[in-house]
Formats: sequence, C-alpha cells, structure tokens
Amino acid sequence: MPSVSMHFTGIQSRLGFCDQGPMWYCVPKLFVINEQLSYDYYTMPLEEEVLLRSGRYDILVSSDYLDAPDIVSRPFLHEKKCLSVAASHPLAGETSISARDPRIKSILLFILNGTFDKKQMPFWDSVKEQTNITTTTDYFLFSQMIKDPKIITTTTELVKHYRNDGSDRVLIPLTDPNLTIDYHISYLKSEEQRLKEMILLLEHSAE
Repeated sequence: MPSVSMHFTGIQSRLGFCDQGPMWYCVPKLFVINEQLSYDYYTMPLEEEVLLRSGRYDILVSSDYLDAPDIVSRPFLHEKKCLSVAASHPLAGETSISARDPRIKSILLFILNGTFDKKQMPFWDSVKEQTNITTTTDYFLFSQMIKDPKIITTTTELVKHYRNDGSDRVLIPLTDPNLTIDYHISYLKSEEQRLKEMILLLEHSAE
C-alpha cells in the first residue's frame, strides 16, 4: 500500500459497496491514502448496472459479475463463512466442517441483512429442520452471548479481521457452497482511465 499511495493524485471518485463486509474491510485502508474518500453502502436487490450508468457511483464492489458491454467487471474478493466455537468445544479440533453436521445442535447468527446475509437465508432456513438457528441484529447482545463457551456462532474470512469475538474462540472454515460469495469491482469502460489509480488502490486494499 505505501508504494502505491505515493503516486495517488487525489482523483475524486464515489465508491458503492453492495455489502458491509467488504466496505468495513477495505475502507479503513483506503482512508490512510485518501481522507476525502466518498463511499456508501447500497441495499440489494438493485440493478447495479444502473447505479454506474446514472453516475451515482463511479466504482462498485458489486455482488456479482456485471455482464454488460459498457461495463468492466472483474473478481475482487472471495468471502466465505467460518464456524466460531470456544477453544474448549468438542468441535474445536476440526479443520473444516459443514453447517449441516449433526453435531451442531444450535447456531447463533449475527445478521445485518446485507447482500451476503440475504444470499444465505434460504440455506439457514433449510438447516432449521435439524439445527436451532437464532438470529440477532443487536451487536451488543451478540457480543455478550458469545462469551458463553457453549454458544456456536459464525464469522467470515473478512469479518475476522475487524471484529474480535474473543481470543478463546477457534474459527473453522465452513464447506457449504451456499455460504460463499464472490465480490467484483465494476465500473464503466469509458471511465477506466480516469479511475485507474482508485481501482489500483481498491485492489490493494483487498490484500
């Protein structure tokens, strides 16, 4: 990042994030370079192509590949869920696991109703047939509940970098395909040259 920042000329651009996860992961790194960064989060479902063509945003971290002749859309971040258990839990020694594993009797989910959360909901609904699924949108309540070593919850590969669930917790990658999402950087082809520096910085923020 430092070697890139030395060449940043301050081109103004508006970033739109389809989800909180990549926004909270990338934006702090970008602010080190550009304190005047303009960004926000939009709620799906929306026609993301329209967000670019309307000029509302210059660059999107989109929820999918945008297949349009006037738009460049390329892979950015691969996100996936992890199970979070206390170090003393019987599952703590697993190197990977399915959320459908019969040993998992209950799961607490902290949800923000973002794009990734919505994508997962049909999966969690199907898991309810065998597992007690509890959800909360209250982070204070969630942070208190996971102090209980009996509580099983989830986090993600991105979230674990900025949300600390406690040093006594073990994170186990979940193998279920429904619990992944691929984010893309998307922008208008006509703006590629003007946005080149910002695109480069955004890509470096994913490292």
